[in-house]
Amino acid sequence: MASFDEACIATIHGFCRQVLRDNAFDSELPVDAEVLIDPGGLQRELAEDFWRHHLQAADPLLATLARRQSLLPADLARLLARITRQPGLRLLPEATGSLPMSSAAVTSGCQAALAAWPEARGRVTGLLRSHPGLSRDKSTGLSETRIDEMAAWLDDATASGVVTTAAIDALCELSAASIADRHKPSAKVRYPADAWHESCGVFAVACEQWTLAVRAAWLAFAAQESGPRKSARKVITFDDMLAYTHAALVRPQGEGLVAAIRQRWQAALIDEFQDTDALQYAIFWRCFATPTHRLMLIGDPKQAIYGFRGADLFTYLKAKREVATAAEPRLFTLRRNFRSSCALVDAVNA
Repeated sequence: MASFDEACIATIHGFCRQVLRDNAFDSELPVDAEVLIDPGGLQRELAEDFWRHHLQAADPLLATLARRQSLLPADLARLLARITRQPGLRLLPEATGSLPMSSAAVTSGCQAALAAWPEARGRVTGLLRSHPGLSRDKSTGLSETRIDEMAAWLDDATASGVVTTAAIDALCELSAASIADRHKPSAKVRYPADAWHESCGVFAVACEQWTLAVRAAWLAFAAQESGPRKSARKVITFDDMLAYTHAALVRPQGEGLVAAIRQRWQAALIDEFQDTDALQYAIFWRCFATPTHRLMLIGDPKQAIYGFRGADLFTYLKAKREVATAAEPRLFTLRRNFRSSCALVDAVNA
């Protein structure tokens, strides 16, 4: 403790940057790379390029569906930012088909449902209005007004050939699965099966699968393009610092880097540990969780407030379990508040 004031104090990103800079050959970090403090511009650039290549020149229906499903360039950039902060995150459910295949399914599904609408219109609207088992709740049911709105949207799409967001909403809302969810809780008679509602269901499922395919294609595109663009501009992000450090530590040749870190530092103390993520934890566990070193983690899950920045509370809980089940568990709980006095607390609460 006598030399505690001489200890290296840094953020986790700062620690990783120092490790990378001092061990450039082991980390394979570009020597002259500068830190890109805000990667938002690069992420938006990638999103706009992906949009131009895959969506802008496609069927107008797909561009409309992209707006409905929040897949515009700004939305894609936000998704990438979140995935980048949590590299182990998986998007579920996963896409089951390629983007071209999913796009074709959306187009054919929409065409089939709209082609059959003029013939099915009278039968479907009459049954929707008269069926006693359907809820007429104005917010969640099928009111007369809602039925008229959806019929008008589909009439316009059929006549003009332009499929609006409202028309897509109508087709999805009139799918067999959606109709089944609109029954009254006390309904004794179920809405009958109808081929047109089934065709709407095919289109609705195609839209869902297309959304998953767009996200998967976008993340694959970003992963492929991001690295070369950053290399060409000689920049790295704060998230890259973590990724480079972790990769250097876990690869087969990483023992030399681990040994260098352990020789320089005998212990690591991480405050506010509840605001870290799995990658950060893995880095320090790799370096300091040994009998000859010390890894001290201080945190309070009730103060976990930085999920929007990628903090992962489950990492804290996993670390706590691993410490508690270790051969020599050393888990301590601070039960006394040393930050204030009883008199002060009483005065504030008075």
